[in-house]
Amino acid sequence: MAETTTMDRSNCTARRHGTKSAYEKCRCRCPDARAARNAYLRAYRARMSYDALNVQAALTRTRFGDPPPLLRTRERHAVVGILTTDGWSAIRIAKALGLSQRTVVRHRAALRRQAA
Repeated sequence: MAETTTMDRSNCTARRHGTKSAYEKCRCRCPDARAARNAYLRAYRARMSYDALNVQAALTRTRFGDPPPLLRTRERHAVVGILTTDGWSAIRIAKALGLSQRTVVRHRAALRRQAA
């Protein structure tokens, strides 16, 4: 017969222990709360990845003066970073990608924060 273990949750302020918010807001360290948070982070990381082929197509089309394909935010972020290292100005990148200059500046600032 399998022995069941119960956790002492008397000091925990969380109402629902198996959620990401219980882990983050209520500091619940129950295994089910940890599992919920890890599942959320895995899904978030998968959503935040970008398609390298789409980025390459955007770079090729942008360099030849054609309008780029529709890009997701992470893909735009990568394209702005690559064009910045190629020496393009924020105004030139903004015109080529159809963005505002402020958006390009924000992408560059985020890249600098990541590099630091």
